[in-house]
Amino acid sequence: MGRPAHENWAELWGDLGPLLGGVRDTGKTFFAEDRPFYIERHGYGETAYFDVSYSAVPDADGSVAGVLCIVSETTKRVKAESAPRESEAKLRELNQTLEQRIVQRTRELEHTHEALRQAQKMEAVGQLTGALRTTSTIFCRPLQAASISSTANRMTRTAFAACRRPD
Repeated sequence: MGRPAHENWAELWGDLGPLLGGVRDTGKTFFAEDRPFYIERHGYGETAYFDVSYSAVPDADGSVAGVLCIVSETTKRVKAESAPRESEAKLRELNQTLEQRIVQRTRELEHTHEALRQAQKMEAVGQLTGALRTTSTIFCRPLQAASISSTANRMTRTAFAACRRPD
């Protein structure tokens, strides 16, 4: 209060100044419902909505002496009315992309499942080949004969070949 409007509302003067100037210059009233204005209050900037009426205040000679500003904030109502529309728009968007997202997620899961199956196969082969090596080592150790050890190695190679998948 008591300060020029361009100082009080510096952040919105680029928007507000021409409206008030138009009333001063023409003498015609400006009225708008739910007019958005960017304002800084509560420590941060925000878009707020107002019903505004700017009317010329005549001087004794008929010229415009000032502007009467009647303003009522409507931000809460505007946001409450727009919330269902915004929610509906988000739901429509989600619904439109749902099938695509399901297909993509299914592919990801199938790829992961295939990788798991491969890992399980490799683990089974590893367990099988480890068992064959253990059998070969147990078989060869007590005999300590080069010819029998050589035979055991051939048997192990044959067992490994039997365990391999065909190419």
